[in-house]
Amino acid sequence: ALVTTPMPPVYEVGFIGLNGLSVRQTKRGNLHANGGPHEWVDVDADVEPSKPNTPIVRNLVRRMIEAFPAAKSVQLLRTWAGVLDITKDQKTIIHRFAHPEGLLAAAGGGHGFGMAPAVGIAMAELTLQGKTNAPVGPLSLDRFAGIQSTWKADKKWNAGSYNT
Repeated sequence: ALVTTPMPPVYEVGFIGLNGLSVRQTKRGNLHANGGPHEWVDVDADVEPSKPNTPIVRNLVRRMIEAFPAAKSVQLLRTWAGVLDITKDQKTIIHRFAHPEGLLAAAGGGHGFGMAPAVGIAMAELTLQGKTNAPVGPLSLDRFAGIQSTWKADKKWNAGSYNT
């Protein structure tokens, strides 16, 4: 992701382009852009992933200028990146552990922000009442029991392929 210096208003809505770019303009005028699936890579969960690099930032800036030529005149303030964890089936996890009692886990499956209100209600009910009417049973970690370590090769899974 990146943020530019402020510029005059370009548009009033968020933009999601065919080039894998999403851009919004802040009230102050900064452009805030995210690179999308072009930079998504498969990483090992137990190893520190590599940090954003200059070619990735250049690619993001190039695509932003293609979508918004006016952005060519602004300066880049900062960039950052993070790892987006996606489950094998690309679904949210809501799990109640048997031990220790009361331990709950929730994780987004790529749509965490959009599902947050519903997941929050279900988690609150599970925490306070021990049950919920939301159909969260299929989102349990139990659905991964018996998965072979070769599942990526078996399914011909490639990082980013679920979002392109």
